[in-house]
Amino acid sequence: METVGVVIGRFQVPVLHEGHRYLIDEASDVGKREIVVFIGVHPIPNSLEHPLDFRMRADMILSKYPKAIVLPLFDSPSDDKWSEQIDQTLRQVLPYRKFMLYGGRDSFIPHYKGVYPTVELEKFQGDSGTEIRNSITTVNSEDFRKGLIYAAKTRWPEIKPTVDIAIYDKKQDLVLLGQKKSNEGYWRFPGGFIGEGENAEFSACRELKEETSLIIDTSKLEYISSHPVTDWRNTSNSSILTFFFAADYYSDNSYIEAKDDMDILEWKSIFDGPTNFADGHAALMVDFINWYDKRRSFKIK
Repeated sequence: METVGVVIGRFQVPVLHEGHRYLIDEASDVGKREIVVFIGVHPIPNSLEHPLDFRMRADMILSKYPKAIVLPLFDSPSDDKWSEQIDQTLRQVLPYRKFMLYGGRDSFIPHYKGVYPTVELEKFQGDSGTEIRNSITTVNSEDFRKGLIYAAKTRWPEIKPTVDIAIYDKKQDLVLLGQKKSNEGYWRFPGGFIGEGENAEFSACRELKEETSLIIDTSKLEYISSHPVTDWRNTSNSSILTFFFAADYYSDNSYIEAKDDMDILEWKSIFDGPTNFADGHAALMVDFINWYDKRRSFKIK
């Protein structure tokens, strides 16, 4: 009984490129041999690296190779479990058959720990899937606009992380609040979005410096709470989650100045302060008062 060729790939391209066709043709002996094509499926769809879902990629392959058996292969952090998934699926789909796994550019072969033999083909000279995706530009067409709408509709729900910081003066029971130029009349804590590659503590200190000129070491931050934030920038599949910290205004010589998009900074009473807060910041103020009161009560005891 003839050996079945097996190809594993992601195929995250608008059309199969020459390297894909070379790999499938070699594994199928140009259609003379049965072939199974595994398509890698990432747990978080519709991302920059994984823009196309399984069905789209399967249809693309079947339009060129209608006799191929196209199957999903789910990503796993364990090479052993990933390999076991391949072996079990092959045995279930085509029992009692022999298989040969073919690998090409950036091959899966070093990660495969299963029982079937592998063949590593010579690297095909041509653009990679990543290079092809990066080369795609805007096209003024109905189909392109429909594609963008579909991509937005099916995008994985996105949570944008932010930080807020309560700077307090424990000697006078005061907290530093500000108003932004875009939301005049409503008080808020200094803060902003967590930057790419930053942790929450670093972002908190960076935002504090940008908006107030205060320089605080991350070791001085104390975590209070986290909150989903009601914000005008939220959409049906994206929202904001803030991580809330506090730090003691421990130096009388610390320089404070409203900067960036912060227009006003003022010290306000923690217990008898303003009630007109920007979206989400009233809940943060409640958390801060409870945290501060418990902390103060504990230290008094």
